[in-house]
Amino acid sequence: MPLDRPDGRPTRRGRCRTLSGPPRGPGRGRPNRRRPPRGRRPRPAPHPTKKPPNRCGPGWRRAAADPHAGEVTTLDAAEARRLSPALGHSGGGFQGTALHLSGGARLDGRRLQAALVAAAERHGLRTLSGTASLEARDGRVHGVRVAGELVSADAVVAAAGAWSPALLGPAGVHIDVVPQRGQIVHLRLPGSDTSDWPVVLPSGSGHYLLTFDDSRVVVGATREDGTGFDHRVTAGGLAEVLRHALAVAPGLAGATHLETRAASARRARTGSPCWAPSPRCRAWWSLGAPPGRRLGEASVQGA
Repeated sequence: MPLDRPDGRPTRRGRCRTLSGPPRGPGRGRPNRRRPPRGRRPRPAPHPTKKPPNRCGPGWRRAAADPHAGEVTTLDAAEARRLSPALGHSGGGFQGTALHLSGGARLDGRRLQAALVAAAERHGLRTLSGTASLEARDGRVHGVRVAGELVSADAVVAAAGAWSPALLGPAGVHIDVVPQRGQIVHLRLPGSDTSDWPVVLPSGSGHYLLTFDDSRVVVGATREDGTGFDHRVTAGGLAEVLRHALAVAPGLAGATHLETRAASARRARTGSPCWAPSPRCRAWWSLGAPPGRRLGEASVQGA
């Protein structure tokens, strides 16, 4: 039965509010729409460019599963171009959406290697240069021979990349690894401060874009199977790298070409990195991270 207002007009059933007693439960009409208490501040409007992440997309799920990803947020095109100006262009540039990973980072491989060697030498590391081979007898590795000098050891760490099969094969250790050529292009944007630009991984291309402090932009890389240890820079490889780079970052069209590097990386046929001991001899081998992830972890994905 409807309740009457003080002025005599009936109220609508199911929307009345009582002055005392518990609110209506299930099955007794629609629940009351209670107003928030006075003084409660309304929720702020969402940021116009930094959107909550789409937790249903596969890209977000992959990023969130990485313990080093940090905070994962969705960026619109304007915010992505602000963080990485090369994505913009006078004609508009990048127009999609991107995932931003606050834990993304980059590194200079040569400087990292030099720093690790210098730190190890302070703790007694001795560096030898030359062709290396394992010394194995009776199914056990007893050391390494470098340039004719035998270095005895109880265990050996082999981080030879694509050369691992040739190094470990004589000791009876066989791993399914093949060389894969990669070509990387170094560009420079004069007058641009690229020190804090994020690493960019364009969706679906397998290529990347990262920057360093000296206005340098590194783009790449090709992944060429069946090339062996051929380290030549090819016209086709250079064209592929620039095509993918300009497709996502048209602002690089006026950049200066500094150099193109080509090198052989290892590729496991399983596609997964490997770090495992040999059950047949006391040797360890490391195949490292997947190709394309040695220079930087992505800060912006899907661009």
